[in-house]
Amino acid sequence: KDRILEQEHLVDIVVGPDAYRDIPRLLAEVDDGRKAVNVLLSLEETYADITPVRTVGNGVSAFVSIMRGCDNMCSFCVVPFTRGRERSRPMESILREVTQLSNEGVKEITLLGQNVNSYKDGENTFAKLMLACSQVNPEIRFRFSSPHPKDFPIELLHIIAEQPNL
Repeated sequence: KDRILEQEHLVDIVVGPDAYRDIPRLLAEVDDGRKAVNVLLSLEETYADITPVRTVGNGVSAFVSIMRGCDNMCSFCVVPFTRGRERSRPMESILREVTQLSNEGVKEITLLGQNVNSYKDGENTFAKLMLACSQVNPEIRFRFSSPHPKDFPIELLHIIAEQPNL
């Protein structure tokens, strides 16, 4: 960090994956002639209240982030170190985004997370989230990526079998 910021003068600002909300302050520091850095990982941040701007796309499919981070610590993976521990968005926030996409005419939604099937919001599990999403609009096809095999619930298999749009 010191070499890049101070010795080489290659960058003025460094923003980590959990520092989105701090970008205005960091930019103000740079405008004042200082270097700006925030690479701290958050244990709570899910960005549930930030609606993504979708400027590119075909209007047919969309991606909805349901969680951030991962707790699995697989030997081959850097996600827990770069994205932090698992944090799930509130189900209510996800369903609002899915409803908005439905109203915009989206026909296929992929739910995203580093380990989607470990999603948990209080008593709401990933299986319950998938069921709730499927009921927003039966014409929308729902997919998900990326599940971890150790957390895959049997309940989810039953829901997928029962809901034609999953």
